[in-house]
Amino acid sequence: MFLFAVTIYTKLDAFTLVMIGSVLNLSNAQTLINANPDETWRSLQMMIANYLVKDYRENGVDWINDAKIKVGPIMTSGDWLLASWFIEHDDHPHGVAGQVLLKQEGDRWLLKGEGNYIQDVNLLMEYGVPRSEAEALADGPDI
Repeated sequence: MFLFAVTIYTKLDAFTLVMIGSVLNLSNAQTLINANPDETWRSLQMMIANYLVKDYRENGVDWINDAKIKVGPIMTSGDWLLASWFIEHDDHPHGVAGQVLLKQEGDRWLLKGEGNYIQDVNLLMEYGVPRSEAEALADGPDI
């Protein structure tokens, strides 16, 4: 395990997150449902959770500081990562959910898309994901 910084570039700005983990091999499509905190995936979960906190704060949502954030499952195919997330808070007892799409380029992750549900082959392709990887991220053939 080692410490490294990852910069996420959004359309408007960039920010750097410090992650602890090992080098990730994202060459095959895989799904993570219940992450063990000792696994490499934990650093990805923290990166996404930190992005969500930053995004919500920038949009004036102050309750995010006291919210419970769950990230998962995380699916990868090639250099692409699709993660689902769920945020629960007293103000929103039924929760708020969505997905983020990131692309790894070198040592950084670029935010390519986000929304309530983007796990659709055609939508992923609109974000620039090649068809074969979009199908893997959507967990099967064109839906």
